[in-house]
Amino acid sequence: MLIGILGWDHEEFESVQLGKVSKELGYDTLLFSLQDIEMDISASHKSIHVFGTDLKEFDVIISRAQLRKDYYQEDLQVLYSLNEYVDCLIDHYSSFTLSESKLLTYQKLANHGFTVPDTFLCKDVGSIRRIFDHYSQIVIKPSFGYAGQDVEKIEKSFEQNEKLIETLLHKYGSVLVQEFIPHPDGDIRVTTLGDDAIVCFNRLPNDKTWKANVGMGATIERITPPQEVVDLGIEAAKCIGLQISGVDIVRSKGKYYIFEVNNCPGWYPLQEDGEEVAREIIRYCVNKVKPKERVL
Repeated sequence: MLIGILGWDHEEFESVQLGKVSKELGYDTLLFSLQDIEMDISASHKSIHVFGTDLKEFDVIISRAQLRKDYYQEDLQVLYSLNEYVDCLIDHYSSFTLSESKLLTYQKLANHGFTVPDTFLCKDVGSIRRIFDHYSQIVIKPSFGYAGQDVEKIEKSFEQNEKLIETLLHKYGSVLVQEFIPHPDGDIRVTTLGDDAIVCFNRLPNDKTWKANVGMGATIERITPPQEVVDLGIEAAKCIGLQISGVDIVRSKGKYYIFEVNNCPGWYPLQEDGEEVAREIIRYCVNKVKPKERVL
């Protein structure tokens, strides 16, 4: 069996670990990124290949693809072409790219009855001011982003934050504005795999920020949350269509809010436990496909 790891890049911890574990389980494995993929197209022939291997040769391709901000359209077209070329990509283009957009994720979740923060798409300072006046505390973020970058909380004085807001609008054109949902105890990350949750942990912000992002210093504690939280994470991932995901959940005001459904869940802070997460993902993906017949 030939397994492809469509990695974030060649160094990302989770991508590398998936490749390492796959080889340890006895599978031929190749780690590559979107930027490594090449295509030949003519009226009579189409080939998509990587490092000399036709992608139709892979039995399964596990995607942790990085859609780069500065090359978003280029990366989208390569990922779409790959999805059309093979039938073994996990996760599929439609679900993977849907989850890239926080706005579309919130919209679909809300349409299916999940609780999400009140969210508004704004393009000018005036509309953001009106939302601030209503809620008194808001969060501003890009619809496309990760690791808590450019996610800002506005409270107390709107005027003192106008320069920051103008900077974000200039950078992104439009931003998402949300009611601020207090979560001093952090959030719960439910890492889902098909119909199961393979690991759950509490992400706790440090004393320098309100954000529960590990990259910003949050600590994690592996936990066994209430079954209703586990089920909520699994159902939210299914709603978006992801087989592999990280669902961020916060309890506030007596209910559970879905904050994000991530298509590239991380587990590097788990240290030695992370290898078992990677092993479960490989086994799951292998069981989802039938090995291709090889011509000897």
